[in-house]
Amino acid sequence: MIQIDLIEILLKRLKSTGWIQNGGYAIRENPRVLDRFGIRIAVVKPIRIDPFKILQDEIDKFFTSLISIIKKNGIKNIFLPGGGPIPIPQFFLDFCRENGINITVVTDENIDSLNSF
Repeated sequence: MIQIDLIEILLKRLKSTGWIQNGGYAIRENPRVLDRFGIRIAVVKPIRIDPFKILQDEIDKFFTSLISIIKKNGIKNIFLPGGGPIPIPQFFLDFCRENGINITVVTDENIDSLNSF
């Protein structure tokens, strides 16, 4: 089986409903920050990890940088790609819970329900 990039599908759907990719992150690949009516969300594309480095260090580094982007942009909703083998780090889950940030893991089971976001 192959994996379909559901995040790319979600990004196209969000943009078709008025979400605009934030100019400050237009060339940044991950995450994509989108804005609509002054509300900002983050959509995380599948994570690329250097296989020659320590996996946990790379994951922690990515989620630490994601926290910085969330704080800088006042993001309250974040969409993460589902279906992979990497668990969401507990420190990131704790940060989101403590700061009222909603995490949605995008899967083929829930992507259609995200059309109205």
